[in-house]
Order: sequence, then C-alpha cells, then structure tokens
Amino acid sequence: MWQIQCDHLHFEKVWITINLSGIRLLGSKYTTDISEAQAISHGYAITHISCNSWGPPDSYGYFSPGVLTAAAFEQGVTQGRGGKGVIYVWAAGNGGTDDNCNADGYANSIYTVTISSVNSLGQPAWYSEVCASTLAVTYSRDKNQRYMVTTSNGNSCNSGIEGTSFSAPQAAGMVALALETNPNLSWRDVQHLIVLTANHENLTEAAGYGFSKNGAGNYGDTTRGSAENSSGPLCPYSSGARKQQENGHFP
Repeated sequence: MWQIQCDHLHFEKVWITINLSGIRLLGSKYTTDISEAQAISHGYAITHISCNSWGPPDSYGYFSPGVLTAAAFEQGVTQGRGGKGVIYVWAAGNGGTDDNCNADGYANSIYTVTISSVNSLGQPAWYSEVCASTLAVTYSRDKNQRYMVTTSNGNSCNSGIEGTSFSAPQAAGMVALALETNPNLSWRDVQHLIVLTANHENLTEAAGYGFSKNGAGNYGDTTRGSAENSSGPLCPYSSGARKQQENGHFP
C-alpha cells in the first residue's frame, strides 16, 4: 500500500509493481495512419497494458483505423506479451448524446476494452456516449457531483478531472492488478474477466433504458455498463459482451 496526503485529504492506494512509458502521439499536427500504428505497436513485445485516451473528434461521424493501425492492433493481440496479447484499454469518448461511439472504429474494435463513465450515483455522466461497443464503465466526475481527485505535479492534487479519459486509466489499473496476480491471462481472458465477474446492483437505470439479460447470461443496457466489479466499477454491457461472442471469443 502507498499513501498520499494533500490539502487535508488522505488517500490509500493498492501498490502495483509497474513500469510506465508515455508515448507522445497528439501534438501540433493531426495524427496519421503511420504515427498511430507506431504508437499502437510501440514495445508490443513487452507491453502488458496500453491505455489510450484519444480518438476521433467528438461528433465527427464514422471513422476507422487505417490499414497500418488496424494491422498494429492485430499484431499486438496476437504477438504481444509472449503471445498472450497486449490489453488495449480505450476511452469511449465524451460526445454525450450527440455522438455514438459505435461509429468510432477504435472503440468499436474487438481488440480494445472500451471504457465509459458513470457518476457517483451510478448514472451515466453527461458526456457519456450511447453505444454497444463499450464494454465497461468506471467512475468519473459529473455535473453537480462529487469530484474525482488525482495527483498532480509536485506534492499536490487535482480535483477537477472528468471524462472517459479519466475513467480508462482506472480500468487499466484494475487490469494491472489482475495481471499482477495472474500474468498468464490473455487479452481474451481479461475481457472474459470483466464480463463474468460483474454485477449491476450499484448502477442506476437511465431514462428510457433498462437492464436486460443477453444470450450469454449477462445483464446490461445500451447506455453504459451493467455491473460492478469487486475491485471497483467495471461494468460490462450486454451488447459489448455480444460483440465478443459474435467474434468467437466465448467458449
């Protein structure tokens, strides 16, 4: 365990033995198929988890990875981490009801664990997009809701964080705990683990939607996840689970 203290707030976190590597992809210029492929494939042989909080602009329309980037995803899951596959965690996007991450070819890939956001009441955050491709949700800040706090530069904290870009790293941390316990989990095992160890008791049904059970026996709705993981809210969508099943990832 490690502890931090800032502004009279006390936090305890579970220790994870990890090495971090940051990759600068976004800058003054737009990304290209080559630059995205290089980022996705960077260190794939030794990378366990790749956490990504970027993608097409909100409300952009349909957008898919280029040929090289798509090949980099496949290379990562088939050859990465000794053949067990890199776990690509992906932020679902912050376009709200004006956008739909089904049109986002990165979030909609079978190779990504796509993460959206709920607030402290278990409701979809105002910026959460409605899409079947999202596999899970974690907490993030919402309007008139409790702040989420993270560390900042020096000995300080930042409490103004919100967005699915804040939720995705939480999910990546939970996956890191799972891999620390069992390094032999494959990328498919991790998706199974999220789907099969979750419940929806702490989530609130959104207006116009309700939880239902899919053919695999998992509860979900199409607005955000359907369950809460024992390590925190990792909430599989019924349709997200169906995406895996259709691609042969369920036994």
